[in-house]
Amino acid sequence: MPTNKLLVAQKDSYIMPVEEIGIGILGAIARFIGWLIIEIFLQVICWGIGCGFLKVVSFGKYPSKDSNEGNVIAVGLIILLSPIILFTIYAI
Repeated sequence: MPTNKLLVAQKDSYIMPVEEIGIGILGAIARFIGWLIIEIFLQVICWGIGCGFLKVVSFGKYPSKDSNEGNVIAVGLIILLSPIILFTIYAI
């Protein structure tokens, strides 16, 4: 009889618990949602703010179709974060 228990224990050691499967799937879904939110924030909001600001400052010449998208997003992020930074500096 002890051999049967040993075989059952060995079989069960190869079975992945349902909790681990659920955590893996939920983790993948959470990473996808996080990636999607960050992409929407960067591509839509920061790029839109950066593009609008650069168009106004350069009188419509920049950003052109050949310009680097990352630079426009960086300008938008700086414009978006500058009031928060200034508020924290002067509020203290």
